Amino acid sequence: MRLRYQPKQVLIMMITIWIFAGVMLYSDTARNVFKFVTESEFFPEDMTNDILKKSSCNTNLGTFSDVYSNDPPIFENKWGSFGKDHGQFVNPVDITIDSQSNVYVIDSDSSLDIHRIQKFSSNGNFISQWKLQDTEDKKIVYFADILIDNDDNVYVHNNQNATMQKFTKDGYFIKKWNTSIKENFVGFTIDSFDYTYGLTDRGAVKKWSTDGKLVEEWYLDNYNDVQITNPHDIATDIFDRIYLLDGSRIHKFDCHGNYLSTLSISIPDSFSTIPRDMFIDSSGFIYITSSFQSEILKFSNDGEFVTKWDSEGSVDGQFSGVGNLVVSSSGQIFVIDPGYDRIQKFI
Repeated sequence: MRLRYQPKQVLIMMITIWIFAGVMLYSDTARNVFKFVTESEFFPEDMTNDILKKSSCNTNLGTFSDVYSNDPPIFENKWGSFGKDHGQFVNPVDITIDSQSNVYVIDSDSSLDIHRIQKFSSNGNFISQWKLQDTEDKKIVYFADILIDNDDNVYVHNNQNATMQKFTKDGYFIKKWNTSIKENFVGFTIDSFDYTYGLTDRGAVKKWSTDGKLVEEWYLDNYNDVQITNPHDIATDIFDRIYLLDGSRIHKFDCHGNYLSTLSISIPDSFSTIPRDMFIDSSGFIYITSSFQSEILKFSNDGEFVTKWDSEGSVDGQFSGVGNLVVSSSGQIFVIDPGYDRIQKFI
């Protein structure tokens, strides 16, 4: 039997459908579904709670304790030279440390077919290395960012293929995931809950869980009339606050992307290029470098200038350009000296 509807009944049904669709479109749940499913390339079939609600993280805006440090730091050790052997480098790109203060360095150069992680003790003694490659099609490209989580697992980002690879601290492959082939990432960081964050050159931040699920995505183009025009790096502190390096300014956000404040840092006239790399140590001090400058700048967490060390040359404590750096919880500073393919350690 065919059902027949009167015009009045049809009109009521259509109005009901329109109202329901409007409620769904403007609800928080619907907005999250549309945001993370239509814009993301990650797990569109996996509608888990991780995607439909904000991820867990530390929102306690604590204060840093005062820790004595040498200003400027004192040179202690160095290692490395140009070459392909253990302990040598062809193009040291990024650096990090694990819970035991072991040092991990990305050494990546396509022209020489070298793409590897080298692991050292805090004194520079070679421990191990492993080769980096795409685990599916064996295509080796450019690796630029390295992170360590609470279990000392190693994360390495392949900028060319837009993939994040995860390894154990001994180099055994765990898994990989796509970040976004449509984006140009300029920096990555990791928080105390092992969520990884990627900053794009258009001021967007993407956040992934430890198993590669995209859980949040923020567009940081305009907060409280603060235009983010020149994003170059991203970092976290021990309270999981997010720091975004934007030329001579640093914008702070909480771990869900809520705007906190902006610091205007005083860049010396000798620092003639745009700051490109940033690190926040466990005491809240901010370190700024650029691979085109033989200079390291140190600021308080409020943006006040503390010190710099900036001698160019080949002797101990001097640099030929400064790459990324990392600071241990005990205050040891490990710096990539790209011009001489070496690592320098300061205390």
